[in-house]
Amino acid sequence: MSAQNVQVLSPMRSGRCGTEQLNERLQAELNPQGKAEHRYGNRVYRAGDRVIQLRNDYEKGVFNGDGGRIG
Repeated sequence: MSAQNVQVLSPMRSGRCGTEQLNERLQAELNPQGKAEHRYGNRVYRAGDRVIQLRNDYEKGVFNGDGGRIG
């Protein structure tokens, strides 16, 4: 099994086990610096990062729960 086949779910956003901390730690291990980076607010996304849509966006045709990768 590769890291690309793993998905981690967390019931909360903040705290030691929240998505914010988990995402930072997982990115550092699975997709370290050296790739193209995109900043959005305080968050840095790197080429290859997995993402999930959190809100429906009818104009763009993406919906809550849709997943993808940063290009």
